[in-house]
Amino acid sequence: MITGIFTVLLDGKLLGYTNLEYADNAMGILCGKLFFTDVQSPYHFLKAYALTNAIELYDDDENEKLISLAVLPKIEILVTQTGALIHVGAAIEGMESDDFQITLFECLPEKFQLAFQNANS
Repeated sequence: MITGIFTVLLDGKLLGYTNLEYADNAMGILCGKLFFTDVQSPYHFLKAYALTNAIELYDDDENEKLISLAVLPKIEILVTQTGALIHVGAAIEGMESDDFQITLFECLPEKFQLAFQNANS
């Protein structure tokens, strides 16, 4: 099983993991590849979730299995090692023949520093 520095929960259930390997500090954005756990088809899962929960689809191509969603308010990002909550809400986009990416907006560096200080205690 793939794990990462951060655990991604959706509606309180494990969705997957990410390392949030990319950042735009000036914009307060963090993003990274999203590795799903126990999801056969991320495209179909995300589309069904979006339609059921009235989440806007920015892009949806069923032939390519490509999808881009507005911010999912019930996503939680936790530090895998400690379980510390670092962020709520994130957007997801990608296609099944490539990677999926998770993007966090309005990230506060202080919150991440505190989470990692606690991890090293």
